[in-house]
Amino acid sequence: MAAIAAVALFAGGVSGYLYASSTIGGELVQAEERLSKANERVEQLESSLSQFSYPRSVSLPKDWVREGPVIPMMGQHVVNYGNMPLGPILLLGNDGSLIGMEYMFTLDMLEEATVMTPNGPESILELEGLPVTIPDLGITPAVNHMNIEYLPHGHEGFDQPHFDIHIYFVDEETLTNLTT
Repeated sequence: MAAIAAVALFAGGVSGYLYASSTIGGELVQAEERLSKANERVEQLESSLSQFSYPRSVSLPKDWVREGPVIPMMGQHVVNYGNMPLGPILLLGNDGSLIGMEYMFTLDMLEEATVMTPNGPESILELEGLPVTIPDLGITPAVNHMNIEYLPHGHEGFDQPHFDIHIYFVDEETLTNLTT
């Protein structure tokens, strides 16, 4: 029997979400525990975020390609096919500004998944409130919030069961204003 599980953690406007489309047993509990630890870390790091900023408009390197229209609540996907299917995938707003990034990981890969920060690699589950480094663009935006969604049947481009992890540098209100 399929069940839907959701956990939301909030720390001063920074939030983390874990959505599971079906029961995945102990792995879901482990992911909830990791998100709880990430929430604690957010509280410790919030005061240092003001030193990290980035230009909203970015020049895309020649090997990055815009794919499809802007998707409401997500953004337009910009891919480097050399990074596919795992990512990173850049997410742009209606005005072409960088609003986030996306990664895709199977359950086995999730625990080991890292993203580069100015202090070195960090677990993807512990990014909330941290700046992330995007070497191809030479910028270090701070993470505003992130969504983690489990897709038990995958989707076009990555048809294995996996997690889509959306890391946003803008608030949720900005995402609600995205249009196709």
